[in-house]
Amino acid sequence: MIRKYDVVIVGAGVAGLNIAQLLGKLKLNICLIEAKADPMQVSFYTLGSFLKPESYGLSSNIIAAEETEVGFHTPHIDFIKKGKVYIINKRVLYRELFGKVKKYNVNVFTSTKIITLSLDNTGEIDTITDNSGNIYKARIFIDATGISGFFSRKFGLLEKNLNIATGLEYNVEYKDPQYRAHLFIG
Repeated sequence: MIRKYDVVIVGAGVAGLNIAQLLGKLKLNICLIEAKADPMQVSFYTLGSFLKPESYGLSSNIIAAEETEVGFHTPHIDFIKKGKVYIINKRVLYRELFGKVKKYNVNVFTSTKIITLSLDNTGEIDTITDNSGNIYKARIFIDATGISGFFSRKFGLLEKNLNIATGLEYNVEYKDPQYRAHLFIG
């Protein structure tokens, strides 16, 4: 079975959901494909952002905390930057974005993994096929899989086997002022 859309987005994280709702608002026929059975199951529940939620049509409900300082820490850099910073509750953010996706009639498929793609005679993606044999055809395909980079790997833009570390979140006693969030990289 061939499913035809204006845009197919692979990956229902923050980027994929936001793109889907923005394009859905334009009344385009959108398909959002996610490998996880439940996209709300995430490995961590907070995000840091310098962006104002209202600029993206999001409510203040997604803000878990407002901070006025951020500490950046890497093996080579260690400094504090002043400015408005938001700690975002990722679950609330996902609920809002999924609500918008539903409102704009975006077709969402979960537990769906893209297995292969085919190219047309100009080298552009023509179709993608999922683990159930469904074929998706679109004018535009968007890879919102983050470091998984499905399309990027297929085109040789990313190594087939990335050597990466996974971030972990720990609950620790907070020793700094309550108006400061810390970002540890590396």
